Amino acid sequence: MIDFELRSNRVSALMAAIVPMEALPTLSRVERLCQLGNGLMDKTRYAEALVQFNSAIDCQADHADAWLGRGKALYLCGRHQDALSSLERAADLFPMSDSRLVLMQAQVWLALKAPQRGLDCCNVVLASANCSSSEYRQAQYLKLKSLVKLRRYTELFVRLRERLGMANIPVEGAAEHYLTEVSPVAISCDQL
Repeated sequence: MIDFELRSNRVSALMAAIVPMEALPTLSRVERLCQLGNGLMDKTRYAEALVQFNSAIDCQADHADAWLGRGKALYLCGRHQDALSSLERAADLFPMSDSRLVLMQAQVWLALKAPQRGLDCCNVVLASANCSSSEYRQAQYLKLKSLVKLRRYTELFVRLRERLGMANIPVEGAAEHYLTEVSPVAISCDQL
């Protein structure tokens, strides 16, 4: 027991020498509320998450991530117009175009039956050099959904040819080839 306490004290002293406790970052109340809201959304408890994001905004009205989280929660609760308002507020607060925000706006625009606006958002993310690979894939997927809703099938098939490695097939034959040679079940969101 004594040996364990000595080792524990040595580790604590060593840690204190390396990183003083006051130098460790602490989460603010707003960040904790946002973290709690995101955790609730992961558990599909959207209404409860919305309460947490609203509390975060009450504490600090200019916190962009709180507004983004509120927008997501409102979207997932089916309140698309309110979600759009929150996302626009978040856009005002973010220093530059944030891919997470723009993708969320694309989803809301698609839900509001404004696919051209959704497509415009997707193009912003796809042109961005600082989005992650998962954000890039999500933007591609949402772009394809937008193209379907806009009935821009030629452009849709061009995008599908690129994604599915069918570049050697002419656009005119892409639909027929897709329906006869490529199993629709094999196409997942990650491939799109």
